Amino acid sequence: MRFLIHSWAGQIILPLLVFMMLYLIKFALGKKIKIRLADFLLPFLFFSIHSLSVNVFGISILPFVIFAFSAYGFLEIVIMAFYEGKFMIDKFFDRYLYIWDLISIFLYALLVVLQLSKIINTVI
Repeated sequence: MRFLIHSWAGQIILPLLVFMMLYLIKFALGKKIKIRLADFLLPFLFFSIHSLSVNVFGISILPFVIFAFSAYGFLEIVIMAFYEGKFMIDKFFDRYLYIWDLISIFLYALLVVLQLSKIINTVI
């Protein structure tokens, strides 16, 4: 378990293992679950984003990402209230979590590529 937490390879393997387990659970239960698997994967992605960003940049970018998403959520609430005249919480969270999932997976993939390029540059 220590390998999965403290090494860069573990930061790649851990979210993939969690995603595969959740996919198998959803497959075993049938397609009755309406929750996206990426929503369950977010805490593991946050931990991996934190660890990989510390390895790549020397600081964690997770506080900056959380602040940016807080600002995005506030802006989305204001725009939704302005254009639609009312705030619908289910529509807001559906959009908000979808964007959160996409950006966090993209950021995780980018950090993995940067970590791999850093390792390749130190070997060469």
